Amino acid sequence: RYFNEQNNDKEKTIYVSTSLWFTVIVNFLFGSLVFSNNVLLSELLFNQIGYTEIFNLGIIYIVINSVFYLVQVQFRWELKSLQYFWVSIIMTLSTALSSVYLCYYQNLGLEGLVVGMIIGSAIGCVLGLWLLRNRFKFHFCFSALKRMLLFSSPLVFSGIAGWFTLYIDRVMINHFQ
Repeated sequence: RYFNEQNNDKEKTIYVSTSLWFTVIVNFLFGSLVFSNNVLLSELLFNQIGYTEIFNLGIIYIVINSVFYLVQVQFRWELKSLQYFWVSIIMTLSTALSSVYLCYYQNLGLEGLVVGMIIGSAIGCVLGLWLLRNRFKFHFCFSALKRMLLFSSPLVFSGIAGWFTLYIDRVMINHFQ
């Protein structure tokens, strides 16, 4: 929202970089919190014991993929559709090839699939960050963060509600199974 309102590249870079570092920090905190309770949470989620490893892999994927999603969105804001396309294609091919290799040739099953998703997202994330290296810097501005958070705070509740309605069927199936 605030990216296009800025008149110079320095201000744009401050907003973009602040959003990147905020996303990295929040995802690190989320991952740390979930990992510290992984056994309990995996039992609650899967309604069975023994899925902690796949649960942990899923959390790693969520953390990496959320940063990748931010990178993809930045390509859109920068109007760099060709770079968006190539990063998305490379991420998709990396995911597919590594998943097939790990599942089929290494017989890793579901773990291989999720590791393949992690590999694809990580490759896409690194490539995207490299292509946007002139935009993402080691800048963090608390006033810019405050402004962005105040604007987007209502979206948090709609995002939670959307996530809840999207995944409640899986929770209910696990509960009544």
